[in-house]
Amino acid sequence: MLYFSMKHLRKLTLLSGGWQRNVALSSTSRRNAQFVENTPKVEQENARSLEHTEVMEDMPWKKWWTGSIGKHPGKINMEAINLPHRFIEAAKLYLQESDIKVISEVASKLRDFLFSRRTCKHKNIDVKMPFRFNNPKDILNKKHPDSPNVSDSVLHSLNAFEKEAKEIDVYQWKQLVYDEYNCAAFLLGRSAAAYSASLRVMNEIKKDVPDFAPLSILDFGSGTGTSVWAANTLWQDSLKQYICVDSSKEMNKLAFFIFAGGNYDITLPGLFIRQNLPISFQNSYDIVTSAYSLSELPSEKERLMLLKLLWEKTERYLILIEQGNFYGYYIMMEARNLLLHGIEGANPKSQKKYSKFSVPASVLAPCPHEKICPMWGTKSSCVFSQKYVVPEYSKTFMKQNHANEKFTYLILEKDGTASKTQTDVWPRVVKNPNLKNCAQCHFCTPAGNIEHISISKSKYGTDFYHLAKKCKLGDRFPITPKSS
Repeated sequence: MLYFSMKHLRKLTLLSGGWQRNVALSSTSRRNAQFVENTPKVEQENARSLEHTEVMEDMPWKKWWTGSIGKHPGKINMEAINLPHRFIEAAKLYLQESDIKVISEVASKLRDFLFSRRTCKHKNIDVKMPFRFNNPKDILNKKHPDSPNVSDSVLHSLNAFEKEAKEIDVYQWKQLVYDEYNCAAFLLGRSAAAYSASLRVMNEIKKDVPDFAPLSILDFGSGTGTSVWAANTLWQDSLKQYICVDSSKEMNKLAFFIFAGGNYDITLPGLFIRQNLPISFQNSYDIVTSAYSLSELPSEKERLMLLKLLWEKTERYLILIEQGNFYGYYIMMEARNLLLHGIEGANPKSQKKYSKFSVPASVLAPCPHEKICPMWGTKSSCVFSQKYVVPEYSKTFMKQNHANEKFTYLILEKDGTASKTQTDVWPRVVKNPNLKNCAQCHFCTPAGNIEHISISKSKYGTDFYHLAKKCKLGDRFPITPKSS
């Protein structure tokens, strides 16, 4: 735990205010326990309902919503996302006693390690690998010369990339221990990216189900608490209970430091930080989320066990987020097959059946269907991206002002009572359009396949062409493909 003088503690106290607006606090507690400032509500597009299909492939297109062409109701990507101001200020206080040069070295290796990390043995899997990593240990050590002060646990974890002799795709998984250096490195190099992915994914629920008012959230593998911060940004008026679970004591200390604005001595009503999942199955939560945590488990067996447990604790929505590469996509397929089809394993041809769920799942996003993923067995993976603003405390590590977080995700709904809107049946853009003479778009359709459509001015008109030019990876698109 980092040391702070009384002068620093006085600064920390100035950052705090009330933990939660909907919890009755004394004036002193309200002044000393503020979680986040009153964040502006995420803008919702004002689109009227569509009573009949106006967008057909062989019919002239007509705009039917209010607002600009680039802000249609299927727009999912958000503008560059900023971390909450109080998160940034607390992070700066946490890092000011650290050797930023050393932490930056650790952060660089940690970031590359987490993105390149494999999760299981992929040999004999019936899927075409989109790419193959070289040995990251040699690459990273050449790019970032080792320092005697760099965390030993990070360098030790890099040994996991060493391949066994004559086994091209066999990978020895090793656990990464989050000590004080690794926690500071994660805060420096990954917190803003993790927050942007969580907010982008959760905002899709806010957009599709505007009346949803969650009371509780369980965040497994909470890390610095970015998923809880994202949930509080969207639903701060209704949320009353925040459960953060992370096996690392140091990471939990860091998360509380950020939540409390740097004051370890205050009490935050409604916030519970623990190392283990609540055992009781009587407790369920409106939102259960696991961001970049399933990949921290060493085997498929353990991931499936955790997914079953998280689903039992889900009252309404289960949110899963992983790294935007093949291995993250592989984990999403494990979850999708298990919770939608009762199949254990990422391969949909698996004969391992599991059908003990009392309440079945349905997909809210990103899939417009619940059939087998059409990308499985191809060279592509279902990956998305979100732009975010690099916080001030990370400028020594990341020189640019903006960056993009690549991620893959899955939102599963438990009760399935939400009414479907017009945009729910629109196909999803799964590849950024190729803009030449016409917009070459690739969609995942409600029919359960990938369809390529060329959108030209001559066939669809100028407005629809410009709409296609403005669409981005992950957006829903107002068109009815031939397969539908």
